[in-house]
Amino acid sequence: MELVVLLVVLVAGGAGLLCTFVFGELMHDEALPFLSLTALATGAVGFGGGGLIASLAGVSSGPSLLIGAAVAIAAMVLTRGMLVPYLQRQQGNSLTSRASYLGSLATVTLELPESGWGEVQFADATGNLVRIRAVGPAGTSIPKGAKVYVAEMDDEFAHVVDVSET
Repeated sequence: MELVVLLVVLVAGGAGLLCTFVFGELMHDEALPFLSLTALATGAVGFGGGGLIASLAGVSSGPSLLIGAAVAIAAMVLTRGMLVPYLQRQQGNSLTSRASYLGSLATVTLELPESGWGEVQFADATGNLVRIRAVGPAGTSIPKGAKVYVAEMDDEFAHVVDVSET
């Protein structure tokens, strides 16, 4: 009977985790962090999995439940304390819009020819180094190392203007 209960808890926790991966958190900022669906499902997977493995290894009922509880707590602490904050930082970094590059001062890293494109490099608002394809004004070339101003952005290029002192 104990194995069935642990297996059900493991499967229910796995289903909860699958739901959070597919649909995201249900309560976002409304619930306490340790009571989020991700944390509770992680705890259920840890409890069911840890207890089930301990039971199958021949550990008696009481200690296997304690092992399951210890694994659940460890899994929740690791997930909520380390993995979720890391993933949230990654998500924040990936939401930088190309429109935020407007007004940036950049350095030409690959010469911008009269016709065609080159490359510029600059630090974005979060301090990350950005390398992006760029074009200069029609009929002018901009040499490598020149300082440029990002005046316009489209889906393909940064349109830059040379602001190097001559």
